Amino acid sequence: MKVYVVEDSPAVRTRLLAMLATVAGVEVIGAADSVAGAVDGVLAAAPEAVILDLQLLDGTGFEVLARIKPLRPDLRVIILSNFVSDQYRAAGLAAGASVFLDKSHEFVRVPDILRGWVAAAEGARA
Repeated sequence: MKVYVVEDSPAVRTRLLAMLATVAGVEVIGAADSVAGAVDGVLAAAPEAVILDLQLLDGTGFEVLARIKPLRPDLRVIILSNFVSDQYRAAGLAAGASVFLDKSHEFVRVPDILRGWVAAAEGARA
C-alpha cells in the first residue's frame, strides 16, 4: 500500500516515517508539511492512503481534504491530530477521512489500521 504522510512537525514526521517503515506491505511514497505541498504531492504520487495532520504550515488538513477528495474519492485518509473533539472528529469524517485519531493517545494505532487495509486489499486481489 502506497502511503503519503502530511505532518508539519519534523519530529512527529520522523517518528511516523520510522514506524511506517516497519509495516509490511506499506511503502511511504512522499511527505509534505503544508497544504500546497500535500495537495500537489498526493495528486502527483497517487497514494492509496494518506496520514493527515490537521494543523499545517500554511493552513489545515481540512483544506487538503476539500481539494483532494473530489478528485480521489477512493483515497483512504487517517487524520492524526492533537485537535480532538467531537466537532473536529465529525468534521473530519464528514470531509472524507476514513479514520480520525488523537495523536497524543492513538498514534500507535496507525500501523494496525494500515495492516488491516493491506490485508483487505490482498484479499480482494485473491
